[in-house]
Amino acid sequence: MNKVIIIGNDHVNTLGVIRTFGENGIKPYVFVVSKTHNVSVIKSKYIYKYWICTDEEIALLTIMSVFKEETEKPVIIPTTDLATYKIDEIYDILFKNFIVPNLDGKQGNIIQFMDKYNQYNLVKKQHIKMAKSKLIDICNSKEEFDLPCIMKPVISANGQKDDITICNNIQEYQQALKKLKELNYDKILLQEFIHYDYEVDIGGFSYNGKTSVAGIIKKERIWPQKRGSTTFGVVIPKEKYQDLTNQIEKLMNHIHYNGIFDIECFVCKDTFYINEINFRNGAPSYAFGDARIVYYWYLSNIHKKFYNCPLIADEYYFMDDQADLHNVLDKEISYSTYKKDRKKCKILLGDNPLDKRVAKSMKFHKVLNKLKLNGFINKLEKVCHKDINGDILMCDYNTLKKEPYNKDYKVVLLTLDNYMAVLNLSGRDKEMEKYIISDKIQGIALVKEDRLIGKGFIIFGSCKSDHFFKICDSDRYIIAHISVEHNFRGKKYQCDLILELIHQIEHLKANSKFYAFVYEYNIPSYKNFMRLGFKKVGEKTIIRFMGKTINKIKLGG
Repeated sequence: MNKVIIIGNDHVNTLGVIRTFGENGIKPYVFVVSKTHNVSVIKSKYIYKYWICTDEEIALLTIMSVFKEETEKPVIIPTTDLATYKIDEIYDILFKNFIVPNLDGKQGNIIQFMDKYNQYNLVKKQHIKMAKSKLIDICNSKEEFDLPCIMKPVISANGQKDDITICNNIQEYQQALKKLKELNYDKILLQEFIHYDYEVDIGGFSYNGKTSVAGIIKKERIWPQKRGSTTFGVVIPKEKYQDLTNQIEKLMNHIHYNGIFDIECFVCKDTFYINEINFRNGAPSYAFGDARIVYYWYLSNIHKKFYNCPLIADEYYFMDDQADLHNVLDKEISYSTYKKDRKKCKILLGDNPLDKRVAKSMKFHKVLNKLKLNGFINKLEKVCHKDINGDILMCDYNTLKKEPYNKDYKVVLLTLDNYMAVLNLSGRDKEMEKYIISDKIQGIALVKEDRLIGKGFIIFGSCKSDHFFKICDSDRYIIAHISVEHNFRGKKYQCDLILELIHQIEHLKANSKFYAFVYEYNIPSYKNFMRLGFKKVGEKTIIRFMGKTINKIKLGG
């Protein structure tokens, strides 16, 4: 049986996918992206095992490490735009051992069409209506565009819903430009404002040139207002919107998509305008009930045969009962309206009599949030905690590989005067400043044609910077805080960073030893150190108290 792996945040979207597979006898492996351990979806009884990761990259590295020797390819299902983006970014690596969403089997194709301007051009070529759109440089505020208009990030994965702005007049337009410029956007999308009657979501999946649409969701309420997700709506058979669903099926087949999709549309009288194509499971997807979109996409891939999902036969209501409570708190609706609408619903996205613990946890966190205690508890859990397991690596100068792999860069020594400009930082980066100000640590950056490749530090002596190691004698050095920019990964630039750091040290001896601590999930980094002659000399689980390491690895002495 092919294992199911879900990557997403603490949201009903992730929960819906978990429950869909659990109700069909498959307990998934779940990777929740969260900065805190106070998450609710992990309370679901349908989960086989879960991990909480601080970002999508760590989640994917962990997946590649944990599931690298499966006899049958596990299926990875993203439930956020950023997870979809990160998967497609390394598709050429993942597809060898995993089944993942893709567009025509080529890396980067989904990312290309996550760009809303590319979506606009694609839809236009297929003779489907979409609001007129224009891509502009954020620094050029002289662009002419009819008002009112909508200003939004070009790629959802690189922005926030809060950054979507409706501009009714030139003053609001200028204010929105200023705000997005301050948020470091370089390009934005201007879109015609459609005076629509209502919105619909089309959920479905595509496989091997065929597409299945289960039904349509008509939005009755959303939260947050103007830019949020559906909290109350109606599920409608696709036959009532047959022309629209035919167009959607033709569109997805045309681009050779293999994955789950969620397409948002505006309805104005008898005219449909596509608003956005999401190449992932939609938040209200679980509302389609027996259609089980994600499950039938999974079956199609593991059996290499298209399975059309069951169609919605009759209309019914559904509610994201946890999110809709915010509309009560914000006084958009009364509590009596909420209760009355909840009783109408056939499906609730939160409360579930067979999986009760999740909703209880969600309610508890809402109470904490209302009392402004969530932040306090998040800080409290970090007072003393265990970090992810890692390996201690070591190499001496005699056995170190000396020759860099790439020579197409220049080495810049990081100082207090230049680190902000070299690392493209805005504002004061106190963490970086702390590293550089110490007289026992030295940092460099690799730069190519004024583009940052990566940065790294080497620590020696009795360093003031809090780290995993404690150096007790000379001729021992720590390679730390190595990072390579996305566009330069997979090209051994990390090896170059390590070697160039070591080359900065004067009077190296043959018995000089270099150490590094690599988290167990970080297989690419581990392999790069091995290439240079490093060997594993131990394992460690770091314990942190008030942000400080209290069980440092002692070197020498």
